[in-house]
Amino acid sequence: MKNVGIFIIGTSPTPIYISIQSYLKNSIDKMIFLATKDDEYSKGTYIYAEKLKKIFYKNNIEIVDIDRSDLKKIDNKVNNIIENIKQDEDSVNVYLDFTGGTKLQSAFIRESFENNI
Repeated sequence: MKNVGIFIIGTSPTPIYISIQSYLKNSIDKMIFLATKDDEYSKGTYIYAEKLKKIFYKNNIEIVDIDRSDLKKIDNKVNNIIENIKQDEDSVNVYLDFTGGTKLQSAFIRESFENNI
């Protein structure tokens, strides 16, 4: 059985850093960082995701760009991630850390995973 950790990256990376350390102790096989790129309105979190990937240097870390607030775009990305996870493994444990990101992202992504995994 494969263990996948999904982390929503926010502008304060310290809680995610601590969380990742905890998850790594639980033998996470793959990590997916959900982050936003900079846009005309605000600074994104993609750069933090890239830094965390370097700190936890592993080949099994994927960074996925998600929208900051468009629920349809977020839903499409989450559904793609869920489908990819299901295709990769017959049996998988998914650990979702939604302490980062916007409140909208965290709530919606949590609900999407709960309803689809």
